[in-house]
Order: sequence, then structure tokens, then C-alpha cells
Amino acid sequence: IDNGVVTDFVSLGAVPVARITGGAATYILPDYQNTPLFELDSAGNITRSPDFLSYGRPADAEGQGEIPSYTGAAADPTTGFLYLGARYLHFSRFLSVDPAPLDPTSPTGLNRYAYANDNPARYTDPFGRYACKGRKEDCDAVAKGRASAKTAIRRLPDGPGKRRLQQVLMVLGPPGDTSTDVTVTINSGVTDNKAVAGGTRTDPKTGASTVGIVISAVKNNPAKLGGILVHEGEHVVDQRINGMPRTRNDEMSGERAAYAAQAVYYQGLGKQGPFMIYSPADGNGVNFIGVDAGATISTDIWCGASGAPGC
Repeated sequence: IDNGVVTDFVSLGAVPVARITGGAATYILPDYQNTPLFELDSAGNITRSPDFLSYGRPADAEGQGEIPSYTGAAADPTTGFLYLGARYLHFSRFLSVDPAPLDPTSPTGLNRYAYANDNPARYTDPFGRYACKGRKEDCDAVAKGRASAKTAIRRLPDGPGKRRLQQVLMVLGPPGDTSTDVTVTINSGVTDNKAVAGGTRTDPKTGASTVGIVISAVKNNPAKLGGILVHEGEHVVDQRINGMPRTRNDEMSGERAAYAAQAVYYQGLGKQGPFMIYSPADGNGVNFIGVDAGATISTDIWCGASGAPGC
């Protein structure tokens, strides 16, 4: 709100596509990194064509102080600093240290204030925490899934469920990154559309977590991919508190928590979840019968592979 005039933004996944101010729409045409190239009015006339140097420094007056700015981020109108979710960026350096743990095997990660591994032409750092590596289409799919999870959180009322999803979203990392404590590893070559989740494992020594996802079945469905990210992110939270599951009871407990978090996510979206863990038509919130059904199937699969006690 500026002087009583309300501005709303419209995005497709993580991509900003329109800004509505006082009822008037401006359409945004972004580049491959979500940086706005042109803005059009309702008649298709170009109203703005900002230009940015590497690391987001405006190359002309049209690139200063507007939202969205470089890579779709919000620019502070007074300082020009870019807000990337976790930190502010000033040209090529963040103003605070990277909150993710240091990876000593990554030379570029040694600079805790660097942006996108000091390679802004190839990588982006949309949350101020990581550089998205891997195939661009897969990175885009994960970003859309994260955006769907954020949408669910915004729509949920305040309470334990919303706070849990906020915690889960904080621990999720991008595909193929080696500089954070959570790495999302994507299998793009699997064609079995029934296989969507690849499992989560947290190293008991380092605390680093790996989330595996088979993306073929969900790449074009941000809502389903967001649900999988929430489910596996809940496993990360659980494993860091309780360690890796050692018995059937351990696994069942973790799966119940993951399906319950997923149910809250679908409640925020107002969409039906798998195993009827949430259904808009029901109106009763989380369906714990469905949660148990999903948890039992997942636990049976885990037991078949692990042969752990109780299986």
C-alpha cells in the first residue's frame, strides 16, 4: 500500500507475471532467471524496459526501486538493496553471512557473503541461501513446488499446523546443491509416473540431509510437487530430532508426521490430498484415517527394503 493505493502481484509458480495497482494491470515479461525484461499495459504497449548488470545492479533508471526487480526479487526503494528471503544483497555481496552450513569441499562456498557461487549468469539465489544447480527445467519445477508450499502457508490460519509447515519449508534445499545442509537430488530419467518420491536420509555424523525425488510424474504439477517437498521436508525435521528410523515403529511415527504435514499443506491449498488425508468436501481438517493408511503403505515399503526390527 502506497498513499492508500493497493498493489497486488500475480505469479505463475515462482515467476512474476503481473502487477495490479489501483485496479490497473501491468504485465511482466521475464527472462530465464525471472528478471523483468519488459512491462506492458493492457493495450500491449511497453511501459518499462529495465536493464540490470550482473548481480542485480540497475544499468538505468528504469531498473531502480521497482518490484519485481533482478531475478524477481524485491528491491528496497530507499537503499536499492535486493531482499532475497533470508538476506539482503548489495551488488555482488550479501549483507549478512550465509545461514546454511559451510561445505569445505566447495571453494566458492568459502565466501559466506557471495551470491550464487559468484556465477550469476548460470545460477540464482532466490532465497538468499543457495545456488540452484542442475537442469533448469528441474530447478524451475522445484521452485514452483516451493512456491505452492508458500501459498498454502499464507492461506492457513495461525496455529501449530501453519508453524510446522513454516519450519519444514525452512529446511528444504534446491536440486543438486552441495553448499547447504539439505540437498534435493532429482532423478529426471525415470519414466514410471507412479514413482514420485525417492526418500530422505540424514547423515547422523554431519546432520546433512538428502531428499530424493523422481520428478517425471510431478514436474508439471506444482501442487503435487509441493506436497512431496513438504512430506520429505517433514522427514528431515524428524530425522534431525530423532535420528534415522531403526524399527518399524520409528518409521511409522515418521510417516504419520509426514502425511499429517502434507494434509495441512493440502488444507492450505483447499485441494484433495492422497489417501484422502484432506478433502475440501469433508471440511473436518486432517483425516487421520487417511494419514494412517498412507503411513502404513510407506512403512511396509520401507520394511521390505530394510528388514528392520518389527518388520
